[in-house]
Amino acid sequence: MDLPAFLRSPEVIRTIRPYCHQHVVDFIEVVLAAGPTPLKVETLANRLRVHRRALEQRLAGAGGPRPIQLIAWCRLLKAADLLEQDNWTVESIAEACGYCSAGALRKAAIRRRLPIRRLRTERGFATAVLSFAEALRLS
Repeated sequence: MDLPAFLRSPEVIRTIRPYCHQHVVDFIEVVLAAGPTPLKVETLANRLRVHRRALEQRLAGAGGPRPIQLIAWCRLLKAADLLEQDNWTVESIAEACGYCSAGALRKAAIRRRLPIRRLRTERGFATAVLSFAEALRLS
């Protein structure tokens, strides 16, 4: 099953913008636009036209989490979006979002206190976005 385009990026950006610096927002926009393939920090830095180390310093200077943590959150947001749709199994979502297994997706979700069962609900994506915004606010 092909992964649909992630069309909820504006919703994510609108929610997190008040909680973080523009450098963090720019990075998240690039990650969300990258599609289903999980990207490396180096690739994302190239897309932002900066060196990897400069990107890490910008994010740290802006009070943001490390790039790898932001990438992990964005992958989970994409998965949460698909989890609201009945025609996707957890296994197919995990594969489409770059997790090695459904168990790895479950662990990533639980690590952020967002169990799959909770994300499967009608408001699962909104809950995930609010949790991400809260994590950014606390970072």
